[in-house]
Amino acid sequence: MHAIHCVLFIAVASGLCAAADTRPAELVGIGQLPGTAADASGLIDAAAGFPLNMLGGLSGLEYTGSGDRFWAICDRGPADGEIDFPCRVHEIELPLPSSGPGSFVPRIIATHLLTDEAGIALRGRASLFDSEMPRKSQRFDPEAVRKSSHGTLWISDEYGPDISEYSLDGKRIKRLNVPDRFCIQHPAATKEQENTSNVSGRRSNAGFEGLAVNSSGKRMFVCIQRPLIQDSQGPPDHLTGLHCRLLQIDLETGHTREFVVRLDAPNHGINELLAWGDDRLLLIERDDKPGVAAQFKRIMAVHLDGATDVSNIERLPSEQLPIAIRPMRKETVIDLLDPRYGLAGPSFPEKIEGLAFGRPLADGRQLLVVGTDNDCNPKTPSRFWMFALSDSQ
Repeated sequence: MHAIHCVLFIAVASGLCAAADTRPAELVGIGQLPGTAADASGLIDAAAGFPLNMLGGLSGLEYTGSGDRFWAICDRGPADGEIDFPCRVHEIELPLPSSGPGSFVPRIIATHLLTDEAGIALRGRASLFDSEMPRKSQRFDPEAVRKSSHGTLWISDEYGPDISEYSLDGKRIKRLNVPDRFCIQHPAATKEQENTSNVSGRRSNAGFEGLAVNSSGKRMFVCIQRPLIQDSQGPPDHLTGLHCRLLQIDLETGHTREFVVRLDAPNHGINELLAWGDDRLLLIERDDKPGVAAQFKRIMAVHLDGATDVSNIERLPSEQLPIAIRPMRKETVIDLLDPRYGLAGPSFPEKIEGLAFGRPLADGRQLLVVGTDNDCNPKTPSRFWMFALSDSQ
């Protein structure tokens, strides 16, 4: 064979061997914890009728890096911030089914209560704020958890909004600085009071819902659930907007950048972030409807390349961006309501909030675990779905 033809043949053959895996995401496992399940905190008391050891409100997932074990963060607890619910993070086991799609039984391994640097418990009650020094507040609403490069945990707080580093036993080590535009000036005990009293910063109960750390551990990404007050329009009790800010933090220098994630509709929110390569993230975008009323529950990929840094823009338009501002490119990876998965229906949960990769699958695909938040409702289980994901999707 002629040398040039030989080279071409080898190149084509190599290309065929390295062809991208374009299979759609496959549901390979389904598991759940009952709403009445107890955690491993050892707490025996109750508040307003809710046992303080209830295992619910799971708002974020992260792979520990060992076997089938994951970190699961619990949010501020039951009753929408009205009780003294000690904040916590769990270690849980989510065993991969031997063949899919199969069922699995999650198992609680350990529970660690979260404290500040002095060992004082952080609690979910919304009224536990310090109006003079908000960063001294004991109220805490953890929404996402990720491993650091040196074995600790990063946890985001929706109240702040805030990002802090914690030891594996739950003690706060340090806090990161967050640009002022994300913060409110007048914290309050109710959603109505906060939204009425502030003209900028995060909307009440719509702070840092998503947190991701890239593979090197040097860059962090956090995203608010809904557009900032100043990036929205309408009365305080009915703000609307399409443009959520995603904050990138250089963990070595503290330098920050901001990018725009454009929602598909103003009644949507972003509920999790997960790093997927160097310049790509997965996120959960969803509406706030459960059951058959649900219309939009998707895991989407967003890309940093080509997106405009909006760090110097104080206010974003609520609807149409100027041509000079390019949002992050976004595409659907998994539509959870797609009939192929058989998940949609009367029992489909409102809140899809956890997202984590697990150990690699035998066929080379990635294991993606999706978790739900049952709002600490004893009648509603915490659900977990496992998907096999091709890297090229």
